[in-house]
Amino acid sequence: MKPLSVSILVLFIFFVSPCRAGQMEGNGIIGGNPIVPERDVQYRQATTPAWKTIWDEARRLSRQRRYSESLVRYRDLLAQKEFLEEARWEYARILVRLEKWEPAIVELEHLVAMNPRNRAYRYQLAKASLQGNNVERAVFLYGRLYETEPEGPQAVIALKGLLIGLEKQGLRKMMLPFLEQLSASTPEDLEILKKTALVAEEFGQNDKAVEYYRKALAVNPLDEVSLQRLAELRVGIDSEEITLSRMQRLTKLYPDNLKANEWLAEYYRRKGDDDRELLHLERVVKSDIHDIDRLNRLAELSFGRGRMDKALAYYNRSLRLNPDNPMVLDKKQQIQTMIAEDLLAIVENTDAHLLWEDLAQIGGDRLGIFHRMADLLRERGRLQSLVTVLSIIHDYDRFDERVSLELASLLRSQGRKGELLTLLRELHSLYPDDAEIGRQLQIAERENNS
Repeated sequence: MKPLSVSILVLFIFFVSPCRAGQMEGNGIIGGNPIVPERDVQYRQATTPAWKTIWDEARRLSRQRRYSESLVRYRDLLAQKEFLEEARWEYARILVRLEKWEPAIVELEHLVAMNPRNRAYRYQLAKASLQGNNVERAVFLYGRLYETEPEGPQAVIALKGLLIGLEKQGLRKMMLPFLEQLSASTPEDLEILKKTALVAEEFGQNDKAVEYYRKALAVNPLDEVSLQRLAELRVGIDSEEITLSRMQRLTKLYPDNLKANEWLAEYYRRKGDDDRELLHLERVVKSDIHDIDRLNRLAELSFGRGRMDKALAYYNRSLRLNPDNPMVLDKKQQIQTMIAEDLLAIVENTDAHLLWEDLAQIGGDRLGIFHRMADLLRERGRLQSLVTVLSIIHDYDRFDERVSLELASLLRSQGRKGELLTLLRELHSLYPDDAEIGRQLQIAERENNS
């Protein structure tokens, strides 16, 4: 038998060596490195085998990122050379690049069976299994990879993959020791430190959670989550002064932080510091508009400071959540009356329409305030001003028939025939079947023509 030439021996070693396969991709992690070698090995025999031509073409297509076409040629190649390990490795990595997880898993399982000690194959198989929802297999593989080389260059990758798999399986309690190991390996990784703290807290290990939140703050002293959770976990343990300082710092950095503002609002309420309680409660309500008790408390504090407009706005928001609260309804009417009292002089001495526009700033309750002014003017017999107020109410709410009919009666009594006729024609168009309105319209038309 003719001995193998040196060139053929070199070619054979390059193509099938699993060691070489692992080195090419940095233990199987596909990144910026090419999936296939930059150059093909020259085949020095006179005749190039067909399978080598197919392989060269598959690699050329891969280098050009024509991956789908390249896959076709790799399948042709493997149909002829089933045990060409390097070619199957390249084929599997292209499948991974294209996120074709199921076929990639098949090929990578084949490679692992061919060469169980090749860690590159197992890393890629673990990755494909995790992405392809074969989570149990991924957890096993990442676990074994980490266990066999806990200090190796790929240990962090194995730990991260293992943790993702455990979380997908709902095994969060098992994550904690691995998170601690990962935190030790990546002490500057803020998100890992926070995740470790969060899981520790979740399972009642608050001292450990505090430890990791403090480590997170050593990396980033301004991290909102760590600041908040550390402050909350130490409530009742550290002195109230220390907690106060932490909460104040948190709201200084993050003014709208809900938990810190809630704590501070309650703290200042206990201390009787209404101004600061009001400040923090306003911030809380910005985030949570469904808390009736806090809305009512804000209204009460605003009322105590003479801010009737704000008090009315907060009571209105409270009533949207609970429309039948008798206490709030009474408070609202009380404030409307007080505001109406203050504004009567403006109605009687200046343009009430301008006042209507100005009241747009008062919690959208212009209509309620004008109704209260109408009540006061009616009680005091100031009918000229009452017509003005009712006209504005009618312009805003044309379907309030009671107001419209009262306005019509006042216009008739004051001899304002043209305005009365315009009003009744409008009401007749809104209520064409209302006999009383029709009757009054006929009378007004006769009077206007007389």
